[in-house]
Amino acid sequence: MLNLRHYIEAFSHFHTAKVKERKAPQKAVMIMAIMELVESGHITTNVIHLDKELKDKFKEV
Repeated sequence: MLNLRHYIEAFSHFHTAKVKERKAPQKAVMIMAIMELVESGHITTNVIHLDKELKDKFKEV
């Protein structure tokens, strides 16, 4: 199992889009939303669907 340091390192090297010279955080926010849904048991396989729960969690995060 990977530890927190691995994830911090991986997340710090995301290639993100820039909007008006500011980094856009969508990629990190989506991964955080997915992680929360995995933890809560909504996502149980390695296939992730862009369903209402994921969209709602993305907005929440």
